[in-house]
Amino acid sequence: GTRCTTSALRSCLDRFRYSKMRKNNTFMGLYPERRWKDRVIINEYGTIYRSAAKLQAAYRARVGRRLAQEAKEKFYRNWVATHLQAMWRSKQARAFYELLRWEKARKDEAQMVLAGFAKIIAAMEILQGLREEAYLALANKCAIVVQAVYRGRCGRRRVARILDNLRIQRILEDRCARLLQRVYRGHVGKLRFKQMLKEHREWLAKCIKSASKLQRASLAFLRLVVIMLLAAYCSSMSTRLTPPPPSPPSPPPPPLPGRRAMAGPWP
Repeated sequence: GTRCTTSALRSCLDRFRYSKMRKNNTFMGLYPERRWKDRVIINEYGTIYRSAAKLQAAYRARVGRRLAQEAKEKFYRNWVATHLQAMWRSKQARAFYELLRWEKARKDEAQMVLAGFAKIIAAMEILQGLREEAYLALANKCAIVVQAVYRGRCGRRRVARILDNLRIQRILEDRCARLLQRVYRGHVGKLRFKQMLKEHREWLAKCIKSASKLQRASLAFLRLVVIMLLAAYCSSMSTRLTPPPPSPPSPPPPPLPGRRAMAGPWP
């Protein structure tokens, strides 16, 4: 037959999967193995099993990748949603914080403005009170001045009327009546002046605590002074209007019955 070497047979051994190389005195070549058909079936089953396992693994891997992708997408969605919510909430919190700061600043400014207005109103009230007090003090002074002027004018008019009446009366009265009146009025005026002076001093001591009584006391004292001035003025006018004495001295008049004769001036 055809010559074939051992190396050539070994090189083509992989072409015959279910055979072995044999070499003896009668045979040298590739001999089928025992139960090679079963081996084919077993190998085909193994191939199918491996293919099925590989398909299952590929399917499971695909399903796992899909589930992993879904889980990853879900995780990323949750992560992105969480971060977006956190960013939105932080933004809202910062805006709310800024709003609270602005509201607090506005409240503080409003409190400062209200406190300023309250201080201004209190100062205006105090100023109004001081103005009213100053106005009342000025009004009292003006009233006192007006009263003094009016009373002085009335006193001057009264004094003028009294002076006119006294002047007319002095012209109509004679010398004796004027002398008697002068002496009597001088004596009565002295006594009255002493009495009134005493009463006036007592009255002044009592009326220190009352302004109205002090005004009445000053008015009474003014009347007394006016009377004294009138008395002094009357005496001076009577001396001026006295006619010159006649050249022959006249005998003194007889004394009135029931009265003592006046030998001289009244003591």
